[in-house]
Amino acid sequence: MSIALIITDRAEQEVDEIQASLEEDGPGKGIDFRTDLIATLRYVQQFPGGFSARHKAFRFAPLRKYKYHVIYSIGQNRIAVHRIRHMHQRPLKQFFGQSG
Repeated sequence: MSIALIITDRAEQEVDEIQASLEEDGPGKGIDFRTDLIATLRYVQQFPGGFSARHKAFRFAPLRKYKYHVIYSIGQNRIAVHRIRHMHQRPLKQFFGQSG
């Protein structure tokens, strides 16, 4: 049985922005990013506990090719993807505020 994967509107917006930015850097880079992201999301869906919790209940799954993290949490019968953040954007501070 597969666990449901929910992507927040904010995360979807970030994906679109990242893809557009990478596509400006070179043709095909945006699509390559999305392919890498999909592979990471499939892994997270298959192995939700595959990454340890780094801040409260939030887990960070790195993409294989690109320096981004999928920030997600595991709930009852679902995985919620909250953010897609570049590793150099200090995702804890950006996502959780000063206490992160």
